[in-house]
Amino acid sequence: MDSRVVELEALYRRGQYVAVVQELERMQENSPWESALAAGKAYYYGAMAHYRLDHLMPAIALIAKALEEIHVTSDWSIIGRIRYQAGEVYRRAGHISEALHWTQLFLADADHYPEHEGFRGAAHYNLGLSFRQARDTSNSIANYEEAVRVLRETGKTSWMIRAMENLSWVLCEDGRFEKAAEYLSQIETALTAVDDSAESRELRLSYLLNQAYLSLRTGRVGVANDLCHEVVADGSGASIAHQALAMWIAAECAISMQKPENARTLLALASQYAMQSADARLMNCLSDTRRKLEGQTA
Repeated sequence: MDSRVVELEALYRRGQYVAVVQELERMQENSPWESALAAGKAYYYGAMAHYRLDHLMPAIALIAKALEEIHVTSDWSIIGRIRYQAGEVYRRAGHISEALHWTQLFLADADHYPEHEGFRGAAHYNLGLSFRQARDTSNSIANYEEAVRVLRETGKTSWMIRAMENLSWVLCEDGRFEKAAEYLSQIETALTAVDDSAESRELRLSYLLNQAYLSLRTGRVGVANDLCHEVVADGSGASIAHQALAMWIAAECAISMQKPENARTLLALASQYAMQSADARLMNCLSDTRRKLEGQTA
């Protein structure tokens, strides 16, 4: 294997992402790669370094080059790894058709790389996200359900909870409130098995937001509003993304309670947080809520 690829991998494994980017640029200016496999791996580590740094456009450019290079190799292990990550990179960048293509291809050829079996649940989870962004509710639900099944079988409790939280939200959007409530009950039980950590607190806040959204959709506006206050309370540790969702649900509650000024204030905060978290789907929801508010006060 090209010694330069070994160097890039070592830097990437140590979390030195800026160094990976700089070294790859320098290496490309020197001699060609020893093989298509070496080139594919080098571009892969460069793509993932950019991805970790939230440089999505350079990550896309390099992951495309990595896919092109490994296409002519027979190393199924690296082919599987790059396909899986390509789906994730394209999804984060909003290129949903490409995300769906590479994630589905990763799953279709999974027998060729059994060492990546552990990624199967996460791949279905990512498909659930991508189909949801594409507004394909039925396929989103089907893939979240499969993700929950696989992640439960493999004992990946935290990821299973994340899949159930996303699944319950999509079921609420689809008006299937009883089914959403069933998954929320399972989440509540599963959370008791998760160690107290920053991750478990994050999962609990997501659970509360799911409960708030279900309460809003089923007419329990006061309950939804109280849950939103709990999420954003001092010391809750809510992320920007959690705060954005809480403010949006609270704004919907304010509209239902005929409090337009409160709704405007909450929508402004939600928009600010949504932009910081780069949540395009929430931005669309905020636009819908803003039109609803304008219609109420016209």
